[in-house]
Amino acid sequence: EIALEHDAPWEGRGSGYHTVFRDGERFRLYYKSWNMPEVTGKAGGLVIAYAESRDGIRWTKPDLGLVEYNGSRKNNIILDKVNGNEPHDFSPFIDPKPGTAGDARYKAVGFGRTPRGLYAFKSADGLHWTLMKPTPIITQGAFDTQNIAFWDPNIRKYRCYLRDFDANKQRGIRTSVSDDFLTWSKPEWIVFPNTPVE
Repeated sequence: EIALEHDAPWEGRGSGYHTVFRDGERFRLYYKSWNMPEVTGKAGGLVIAYAESRDGIRWTKPDLGLVEYNGSRKNNIILDKVNGNEPHDFSPFIDPKPGTAGDARYKAVGFGRTPRGLYAFKSADGLHWTLMKPTPIITQGAFDTQNIAFWDPNIRKYRCYLRDFDANKQRGIRTSVSDDFLTWSKPEWIVFPNTPVE
C-alpha cells in the first residue's frame, strides 16, 4: 500500500528524491516537495520536507514550525532556500566519521543555482540545517537529479555520486572524494566496461 501520500498544499506530482535511513529507534525520510504550479494551478515553490516512522511502514509528517509556507508554519518543511534559490535536491546522512563534531552529526549535499553547484549542509538534530560554506563544494556536473554523498569507510573519505552529461550528451555518473566534506577532488566518470550506454 501507499506508505506516504504527497497530498499537502506544498506537495504534489513533483515530489520525489526520497532519502531514507534508520536513526536509532526511528526512520527518517527527506524529500523534494513540489506541487508543480504548471500542473496543479496552485501557487508555491519547491521545498524540502521531512517525515518519520517507528517501523519504516507507517509514516507521519510532523508539524515542525521551521519554515513559513503561505503564511503558516504548520508544516513538515525543513528547507525552502539555498542561497536564495529553491533547493533542487537534498540528500542527508548520519556522519559516522570518527571525531565528527556534534553540530555536524548530520550532513547533506543539495543543489543550488546561484552560484550553480552542490552545497554542503550540517545539522545537530537532522531538522535544523545550515550551510557549511556559502559557496558550492562541487561545481562540475549537471546535478539534474538526486546527488548522494556519504562517509565511505572503505577509503576513509567522503564520497559523492553526481549526475552529469558527457561529450556525447549521454547522462552518466561521476564520483568525487573529500577528506573534510568541503574540499573535493575533480569528479571522475564511473566507467562500466562492456555495457551499453544509457
